[in-house]
Amino acid sequence: MIRLSADGVGTLMEEVVSTRAADAGVYGYFEHDMVVSSVNLAKLKNHPQATLQVFVYSARDGSETDTVTVPIVWQSDSIETARVSVFFPNSKMDSSGSCTHVYPVPREILRTKAVAASVLEELLQGPTSGEREQGYFTSLNAGVRVQRLAIQNGIATVDFDAALDRAVAGSCRVTSIRAQITETLKQFPTVQSVIISIGGRTEDILQP
Repeated sequence: MIRLSADGVGTLMEEVVSTRAADAGVYGYFEHDMVVSSVNLAKLKNHPQATLQVFVYSARDGSETDTVTVPIVWQSDSIETARVSVFFPNSKMDSSGSCTHVYPVPREILRTKAVAASVLEELLQGPTSGEREQGYFTSLNAGVRVQRLAIQNGIATVDFDAALDRAVAGSCRVTSIRAQITETLKQFPTVQSVIISIGGRTEDILQP
């Protein structure tokens, strides 16, 4: 397990699981890119000291064992950010209730080479409480995860886990989900079209 916390303000990142090992009970090499959300980015700027922990949950009682703790000091003045947008429906802007209309909402994220992946993570977090008061909402289920994202020859191919279309019903909601993902990715000049899959499948997903 991997956990990143900002000292004094709680956990910044959700815990990340790695199961790569040569055999049961044998540790193996792993790596993971942790995406800093716009909300946590503000915390990083205000609380430059953080803690990175790597540990194992005991199979016997679930306790944390073999914990390695690494202190981190962020240089707030050297944190480079980028302005991007995520796209949500808005009940106040779209009184007709169109299924295809989604609207850009600005986000500030850490500047990274994997900017499209970071923006998708922002989208999956949904609107903030303030944005919800302005009428923004999301058609995406909570807890959806991106499993793979690749951009090649103007086509973004993004694969999600099964939570994307779990208990999703109605053609309007399905259309809105596709619109949110597609428009969020098409803000980048390298993306002209988007292919959405779930567990590698494209044909039988997001059915009305």
